[in-house]
Amino acid sequence: MVSNLICWEHKIIILKSKTKKVRTDMNYTYHYLYKITNKINGKYYYGVHNTNNLEDGYMGSGYKLIRAQNKYGMDNFEKQIIEFFDTSEQAFSKEAEVVNEDMLRDKNCYNIVLGGRGGDPGEEIRKQNSTKIKKWHASLSPEERKIRSEKISKSVKKFNQDNEEFIQDVHKRSIETNRNMSPERKSMKNKKISESLRKNYESKTEDEIKSKIDKYKNTMSNKSPEEKEISRRKRSKSGIIGKANMSTDAKRKSVEKRKETISNWSEEKKQEHSRKMKNIIYRYDFLTETGEIRIMDKSNAKRYHPNWILIGPTKDS
Repeated sequence: MVSNLICWEHKIIILKSKTKKVRTDMNYTYHYLYKITNKINGKYYYGVHNTNNLEDGYMGSGYKLIRAQNKYGMDNFEKQIIEFFDTSEQAFSKEAEVVNEDMLRDKNCYNIVLGGRGGDPGEEIRKQNSTKIKKWHASLSPEERKIRSEKISKSVKKFNQDNEEFIQDVHKRSIETNRNMSPERKSMKNKKISESLRKNYESKTEDEIKSKIDKYKNTMSNKSPEEKEISRRKRSKSGIIGKANMSTDAKRKSVEKRKETISNWSEEKKQEHSRKMKNIIYRYDFLTETGEIRIMDKSNAKRYHPNWILIGPTKDS
């Protein structure tokens, strides 16, 4: 889970950088490949740096490297400039040759991705890292998992609060991008997602799937009524927001697909579904003047609380 948090923060940082004005190669005088070595244990790191000042004190930016520098102290690391280049592209190209999969397998290497701009750790390294994380997570006791989960949850909540406007902006731009996407690209994207989900599902045994379902049921059964209500609201809002952002054509296709699915049901299943729908009480989420969310009948809420804001419909059985 710690690894997931790091990856999530990394994605946000990348998105943040895209909103800033990026300096081009024309702004920099020097482009070079460097090597940083830990004088205590001999571990090393290769990277590329673009700068106008060779004495700017830059000492790398890799995650493992920074963690080691915090542990051993910056004085125990030395930097060596390997080669200068005319452009950053030439420097990244050279880094791609140097930092290869063989180097990433070396335990003394601080690099975690292949060299070059937008480096990729490679399929083999990803599998190794995934296995290590799963093994480490399995070794934790339930109490340790709960403590770590709470710490991550607090960190994510704090990050969301501190960057609320930025996250909303990213969400809006993401929705706009999806709306403007060509039908061919949308089809390709959906196909990739479906293929990924199918491979993930097929790679699991029946026991693993059953274990995940049991784990989810156990988690929900241990939640308080308040926690269950929060989870239900999140799921409800997610569906409402998703539908609100759908195009008219997408909504029409969704309805047609739903009708087609129901038409293939047996008569017994249709009758059972009809009985369940009759027992559903339609209610609505309202944002109160104090910032709380209340669930009430639509007419009663507006009659007695005219200043409440309607968020969206919800269903309570």
